[in-house]
Amino acid sequence: MILKHLEDFIRSLGKGGPEFGNDDPRVAAVALAFHIVDADGQEQGVEKKVLYDIVSHEFELAEPDVKALIEAGKAANRDSLDIFNFTSTLKRHLTKEECIKFIGVLWEIAYADGYIYELEDTLIWRIAEMIGVDRKDRLELKKMVGQRKQLPEKPKGLPETK
Repeated sequence: MILKHLEDFIRSLGKGGPEFGNDDPRVAAVALAFHIVDADGQEQGVEKKVLYDIVSHEFELAEPDVKALIEAGKAANRDSLDIFNFTSTLKRHLTKEECIKFIGVLWEIAYADGYIYELEDTLIWRIAEMIGVDRKDRLELKKMVGQRKQLPEKPKGLPETK
């Protein structure tokens, strides 16, 4: 189930048409979400499904436009050298509250496969810092999503650490 704050966040990005330009906060948000999906280096269909569900459920676009937005975000992610342009776009277009909600969206995507990997955690931390979300808010969202999902301490199949 998608949290209410996720729904509010996605709606807050606007209801534009099928044209997704470079300065479109929807493209920036999807591109950053793909950074999280790709961060652990593993192809996780469940993370992509959560991303697709959030976009298709909340942007109020026709199905072809949902696919076009996801492809635009995926291409922007693939073609980018860093996350600065995406975070700058979000910071220009979103309120502080909307930025906080976006970090909640990223935690939902990161936790979709049942575990937060160190690189996902670090990337969300960097994104949060770049869009002005403080440590307290970031960690509260992480804890809330993790507790709601009742996740294990480590993913199955990883060796024990000493």
